[in-house]
Amino acid sequence: MENVNDLKLFEALNIIRKSRPHLFTMLDISNIELNNKKMPTAAVSWNKKAKKFLITIGENFSNKLDSKNLAGVIEHELLHILFEHLFDSTMPDKRTANIAMDSIINDSIDIFKTDKADAILNDRVKLSKINKLFNIKQNTSLDVYKFLKENPDKMPEPDKSSLDDHSGFSNNDDNESSEENSDLSDGLERDIAEALLKGHIEKNLEKFQGTGHAEIDRIVKEKTKIEYNFKTLFSNAVKKSLRDETVKTWKKPSRRLGDLIKGIKKSVIPKVLLLVDTSGSINDEIIQKINWQIDFLSKFYSFTVIYGDTKLEGRVNVKKGQKVNIEYSGYGGTDLSFYKDITDKENFDLIVFNTDGFIPEIDPDCRIKKIFCIFDGGREVDGYKNILLK
Repeated sequence: MENVNDLKLFEALNIIRKSRPHLFTMLDISNIELNNKKMPTAAVSWNKKAKKFLITIGENFSNKLDSKNLAGVIEHELLHILFEHLFDSTMPDKRTANIAMDSIINDSIDIFKTDKADAILNDRVKLSKINKLFNIKQNTSLDVYKFLKENPDKMPEPDKSSLDDHSGFSNNDDNESSEENSDLSDGLERDIAEALLKGHIEKNLEKFQGTGHAEIDRIVKEKTKIEYNFKTLFSNAVKKSLRDETVKTWKKPSRRLGDLIKGIKKSVIPKVLLLVDTSGSINDEIIQKINWQIDFLSKFYSFTVIYGDTKLEGRVNVKKGQKVNIEYSGYGGTDLSFYKDITDKENFDLIVFNTDGFIPEIDPDCRIKKIFCIFDGGREVDGYKNILLK
């Protein structure tokens, strides 16, 4: 690393790799210029020479950011690329369009929701709260744009927008850094960029499906013409999670260290725990999808199902090939920590959580792999594989 900013960039990219693997893949089709002396903050454009997207971050701006905030800035610009904001022609009012685009993007970046980020970024990230403040139930930038055009009194004050001077988190139509850069409003370069993005999404489809973000789901469906299929995602995720556990398992103690590490035994079926969050958000459609999971797992494994909200309400041990029909009902609040009472006493290789995602922080026990099946309308759990039940 040549300097502190190079190290900070490395740390920021590592944060994205761990927390947003689908966005991290976007670096395959993007370059980052970190210490640009002309750029006031950050912007994204299309580099015609490299045939890649270019994220440009100003030197003075970068110096003010720690690695977490820099990760948020890079995530923001990557989402501009993924959401095709550089070649969007459906929102002619530029200022309103930029505000709508940023409000949707920033609302999905966790670091932009903290007081620390608000202070560092001069209140600009408060655009992330616009769709909550004004009760906008839709989840796309076009929906926010239409809302703001129909309700001009709801527009943020000019000094609250990072986009009034086109020098903040924008698609950078006024980027003066090089004649090689384009805003992709039309022409051959737009076709090349669209084909690059489409091919990248198709190549990394598994990572882009199941994020739980409406705008990403829209882009994936539009680019691939493939309907979201939670069954395929679930079966692939389970098989991938347990692939390495066919010879290592908690069922057999280690000869050398006993129960401290997994023992080795060929052709051993790993232990799976399926947890169902029965707080008020559960409904008949979700129960149907959970029962499908049970049927799928029972084809290959014996496993355990537990369910509850703030406490354990029930437990069912399912044998391989067994057909079961479990009755659930919504109870009340959510605190899934009761599962720890079981995993502290019994060893499991994989836990499948069925929840709305509005839960306390999960114990980061790296010994047990975790998959989160998120109820429709819920939120994804950072740092884990998420599959939307829809």
